[in-house]
Amino acid sequence: MNKPPQKIEVNYNILRELFDLTGLQYNVYPNDVDMQNLLQKVKGLISNTSQTNKHHFKPIKDLFSITDDNKHNILVVDDLVLVTYQLSILLSKMDYKVTLARSAPEAISIFKTTPFDYVLMDLHLPNKEDGISLLQKLSNEIRMENLKTKIIVMSSLADPESVRFCIKNGASSFVEKNEDWKKEIVECLNKI
Repeated sequence: MNKPPQKIEVNYNILRELFDLTGLQYNVYPNDVDMQNLLQKVKGLISNTSQTNKHHFKPIKDLFSITDDNKHNILVVDDLVLVTYQLSILLSKMDYKVTLARSAPEAISIFKTTPFDYVLMDLHLPNKEDGISLLQKLSNEIRMENLKTKIIVMSSLADPESVRFCIKNGASSFVEKNEDWKKEIVECLNKI
């Protein structure tokens, strides 16, 4: 069997054991129909299993979330699809759980319902939405809720005045979007 892609958060050893246990066949990488069949078969097996033997099925709950509890949550806010795509790949490889937002209102809405360890945000957002006001709103929310969320601001315009303003208004770090910006983001996350 080919090795599964690393970005898929599935424990394939447990998955393979479950398919073997149930006697079901599957594709090289199980598709939705295979997974639905497996789920139904496992539910049937569990319901027909005595209470003492149910411990054999403990790995099932860990199948898709085996590393999620150890991951840091990061919210990435940028209106450029290419940037969010590159960052989601980079941060996923670093074992972060990445959530994307393309605008300030979307970011605020997500932030109010989900706890994040980090927010990585662009200073210049679409539709005249000001990244500075987003920074201030997030900082206020962090202070009011007594959160430990760290904000990293990124921008292609990194004049000293903007950097000072962002740090003064709640940013932990500022990264200039230049040729080394992804490397700098990695360094920032490793420092804070």
